[in-house]
Order: sequence, then C-alpha cells, then structure tokens
Amino acid sequence: MKISYIQFLPKKEEVENSEVKYLAKRLKGKNDAETLTNILEWEDRNLRFWDDRLFIYTIVTGIVIFFVSVVLLFSGANHIFLVVIILPLILGLALSGTHLYVLVTLTSISLACLTIFAVITLSLEKLSVYSNFLRFIIALYLLTGASLSIIIYLVIKYKNMKEVIPETLINDIFTLSLPIEKILGYRLSVCRDYAKLTMALLLNLYPSCELYFIEIPRHVATAVKLNKTIYVLDQHLPISSLKNWVLFWKNRLRKRKLEPLLLMVGKNRGIKIMKTKKFKDDCLECDINSTLSKMILAEITNNLKKELVNRGLIKYSEEFRLLLIKNFVMRLEDDEIVKYSLLRLVKRKIEDELCSRVQDIVDINLQIEKNDLVLRVKLEGEKSE
Repeated sequence: MKISYIQFLPKKEEVENSEVKYLAKRLKGKNDAETLTNILEWEDRNLRFWDDRLFIYTIVTGIVIFFVSVVLLFSGANHIFLVVIILPLILGLALSGTHLYVLVTLTSISLACLTIFAVITLSLEKLSVYSNFLRFIIALYLLTGASLSIIIYLVIKYKNMKEVIPETLINDIFTLSLPIEKILGYRLSVCRDYAKLTMALLLNLYPSCELYFIEIPRHVATAVKLNKTIYVLDQHLPISSLKNWVLFWKNRLRKRKLEPLLLMVGKNRGIKIMKTKKFKDDCLECDINSTLSKMILAEITNNLKKELVNRGLIKYSEEFRLLLIKNFVMRLEDDEIVKYSLLRLVKRKIEDELCSRVQDIVDINLQIEKNDLVLRVKLEGEKSE
C-alpha cells in the first residue's frame, strides 16, 4: 500500500467504531440529498481546520533536511556514508509521522554525531578551513534556534488545550494518519482527516455504492457514486459533481489541466483501495450568466422565500449584502442533490448572520456578482418619522 493511502484510508475497526456508527445513524436523512448534506454540514459546524498539523510538520522536516545538507557540505565528500546511512534515517523518521519526543531525541543524537564528524574533519584540515567551520557553527545555531522556537510555540499554544483534552496533542501534530477517535475528540482536522472521517461515514451509510478518494496535488477529498453521478464531499458545502469539482480546483490552482486520481475503496476483507484511475480532464468553463444558471438561482431564491420570508411584516426595510462563496463560478449545477446542499448552505449563512432576526426577513435575492455568490436580504426596520 502506498504511503499516501495510509494517510486517509480508514481501518476496518475505525469504520465499525461505535461512535462512528452512531454518528452515521444520526446523520442519515430521508433521502440522499439530505444525508450527504448532513455529513458536510456536521463537519463544517463541528470540525476546525488544524493549521499546525498542516504546516509545522513540513517546516520541521525542512529544517532537518537543511541541517543535514549543511553538515554534508562542510564535512567533505569523503563522508559519503553520511548520505547513505544517516540522511535516510532522519528522512524516514520525519516521514513516518512518529511522535514529537522521538523525533526530537533521535534527530538530536544524529545531529550530535554529525557535528562530531564535522569537527574532526575540519580539525584535520589546514588553518584556512576555519572560516568554513565558523559558517557551520552559525548555521548550527540558527537551525537550533528555529527548532527550539517551534517546540516552545507548540508547548505554549497547546498547554491550555490539554486541560480540556488530556491526551498529548502536540504528538499528534506529527502523526501521518490520525485515528478517527482522535479526529472526533479533538474536532481538529486537515484535508486527509476530513477525507478519512467522511469515508468512514459513507462506508456505513452507502456500503453497496461505489466510493472514492479523489487525489490532486497536496489535497484529497471523498466521493460517492449515485445514479451514475459522482458527488464529491470536500469539507464544506455545497456538494458538487466530480466534473464541476475539477473545474473549481482548476480555477483555484490556476491550472489549465487537472486530472485527479480516483481511488475506489472496497470493504471486502478489510478496507482497501480496489483500483485507481485518472479522471480525464475534458471539463469546459461554465457560463455563470447563462439562462440555466439564472433559472437555478431563481429556483433556490423562491425556495428560500417560502421558508424564511415573513409575509406579514410591514415593509419598512433595511438591506444588507452577505457574501456566501467567493469565486463560485464552478459550482452551479442543475442537480437536485447539489441544489439542496446549496440551499442548506445559504440558510445556515443567514442563521449565522442574523441569529434571532431571521424572523424579520422581508425579502431575499440570491445572485452572482463578479463571480461571487451573494445574498441580498431586506429586514423589517423602524418606520422613519
């Protein structure tokens, strides 16, 4: 199994975990649109993006690689065994996602050994090489300071959180594959954690359907095939078809071509990747000002008005503009599941913004402005004298 799969592929015992099963049961709706939307809305409401888990692991790995490169540069080419033994050891440790204290301990030992080798080598050279030795010492201090700064930052940041979450949270920042139990406990995730939890829920809710992980560079999402359409669940509402999801990410990454890898997940004899294939990138840019797009917006607007507008209010109104989704261009589709998820997204945004004043809505207008999806809302206001 590829190491990239291990990051987000749930284990059988995680899928059958009682907490996961109970969550899947709670999120099951009356139909597919409601069920899939419930999954994404629950994740959006309950999980926060774990920035440290995304960035600090990469930074520490870079520091280790840079330090070893400095040592190899100043110790001379005759120490080729440093490249073939110690460097792979450190890189293997960094990529294994081990705990922080193991990483720090083994890295410190390796760096100490490398320093001794460098000092011995330089002491046997001519006096003129001392300038290189001084540069090496400066680099050593800089990298040591960077490493200590990261550790101090993490300890200070997570000290208070440990009172709420007794487990050692700092260690899990460097874990390649976070157990679903901890994802649910911490309520913190990066894309591979979102994908792992979503897949576990889908395996419980749609065991007989085709389920996929969708991989693009530095990102992964989850998808389910229903009625010949592959719907992508990517952390936040709305849901989109695979084709429009690719269009969205092409626009976001500013790529002319994007061919994601589809990883079909099987449940027989353990959770595993059954087969992989590339999605052929034949997506054309969609016209957000087309007649069809305007009809879809009008349909969603009418549904919002039926549910939220208070017809009995006197229309002394005040108006405000609410930005729903920036660069919405790739997500507008004439599909019942997609439209329902978009409707739920808009309703949630309105509730977040207005709180108890939802009952004061006089009029609603959903529209596209400069590629952004915005909502213009009129509220009942006081009559001016």
